[in-house]
Amino acid sequence: MSSDFSTAKAAYHANNDYDLTGSITKARAFVVACRDIIISLPTVSESEKSRSEFNLALIEGEKKTALAWLKDNDPSFGSNQSSCVVFPDFREARG
Repeated sequence: MSSDFSTAKAAYHANNDYDLTGSITKARAFVVACRDIIISLPTVSESEKSRSEFNLALIEGEKKTALAWLKDNDPSFGSNQSSCVVFPDFREARG
């Protein structure tokens, strides 16, 4: 495994308690770590003496859970994010 995988694995372990700590920062880092693991890890690895299969569905499920948690807890995430400018209405203000 490459150092990229080692870094992603370390980030996965360091941030997997995002929901218990209520940390949006950890949740975002956890999602990135899951993506990095999915990209870095082959589904099957073979050599002359052995064969290993990796179930990436577990990591994918963890990523989806974290994304759902972010959607519910991070006001700047996904559909909750607003990029429009709101102008106040002072027509009824007394002067």
